[in-house]
Amino acid sequence: MIMELNVYINRTCLYIILFFFAGFLIVYLGGSFSEESALDTTMTQLQGPYHIDISGTKIAYYDYSPPSSSPHLTVILLHGMRFGKENWKTLGTLDTLLKNGYRAIAVDLPGYGDSEPVLEAGGLSHEEFLRQFIATVDSVSTVIVSPSMSGQFAIPLVFSEEAVLSGWVPVLPSP
Repeated sequence: MIMELNVYINRTCLYIILFFFAGFLIVYLGGSFSEESALDTTMTQLQGPYHIDISGTKIAYYDYSPPSSSPHLTVILLHGMRFGKENWKTLGTLDTLLKNGYRAIAVDLPGYGDSEPVLEAGGLSHEEFLRQFIATVDSVSTVIVSPSMSGQFAIPLVFSEEAVLSGWVPVLPSP
């Protein structure tokens, strides 16, 4: 009974996150979700999962890029403690962003999913990790979606003096 309740709560939280994110795209970015504007997702340049090296550590991510050479902007999807890059794919968020001309990247944060731990004593800070990830995937005009625990990565970057973001969608982020 408790296990079923936890699964229900986790799924509900994920739906709430998706609802707020979709609302952000509709209101803030002015995205059109009509069938006429949808791109053919079979023509994506990348998908994955891919692995990149950040300071000697393997980091896993999906990269859904529209066929045009310059997407509207890049949306980097972080995750909470119990989720990962796979959840954004399963929910169809990556496909929805792609169909509307956005580059969508879902990353497994260090120590989660298919990514190795990286933030050891003397290693990278959360902010520096995210800054290097953005630079490594060659992201420009970046919006970060940070639900729950991933606020530990996004909040320091958002409030740093060297801002590299075009937007931030916090969904109950924890500092």
